[in-house]
Amino acid sequence: MRHTQGQRDEALRFISHDIREPSASILTVVELARANPALLPRDLLLQRIERHAHTGLELADGFVDLARAEAQPFHAELLDLVELATQAIDNAWAQGRRKQVRLSLTTELEEAPCIGDRGLLARALANVVGNGLKYSPSGSELVCRITERHASWGVAIQDQGPGIAAEQQKQLFQPFHRLHRESHPEVHGVGLGLLLVRTTLQRHGGSVEIESAENEGCTVILVLPKPAAATLQSLSNAHLHDAP
Repeated sequence: MRHTQGQRDEALRFISHDIREPSASILTVVELARANPALLPRDLLLQRIERHAHTGLELADGFVDLARAEAQPFHAELLDLVELATQAIDNAWAQGRRKQVRLSLTTELEEAPCIGDRGLLARALANVVGNGLKYSPSGSELVCRITERHASWGVAIQDQGPGIAAEQQKQLFQPFHRLHRESHPEVHGVGLGLLLVRTTLQRHGGSVEIESAENEGCTVILVLPKPAAATLQSLSNAHLHDAP
């Protein structure tokens, strides 16, 4: 009941403040332009309206994605994390090229089987890779590494961005909170990406680890449990049975 109450309070705060802020900013810009047309040239006026509109859309999309990650039906299937990570890197290639950031995948594993929801995990990986690219300086490298642990897999995405001081890392999963708002105003975001990632990993029985320090880049590690041998065998048999 307390969890449900907290979710309701968070939704009300989002609707009453966060989602209204971009629209209020647009109205303020329009009112200023009407009161003093010379104050804002047409191109600057349109740029500001466009920026606030994009922020509103990102907030709405992020909130919907988070709600889906928390409540949508869980479609479990046998997945390969090496394949999913490869797809995430490939999908981000164009964005990396625009920023002149090299993307690479490093692993000694041929495959890393896990039981999960393909849509949720693909979105979580895309969020982490995209977030790393946002803060990666031009000419740097973003590396994805997949390693095997005792009873789990680790998918680590390492960037060469500004890094996060140890005392600030606990704020990473606070909704609508951006740590580098002042130092990197050019980076757009609404502060829901890592919260969605953590929610997704929790639904998979995993966790998110952060390895970072100020001015030393950031590594986000998605830890996912290995499936039991009996579970793998059962899913493999079901797949063979369903195959034409």
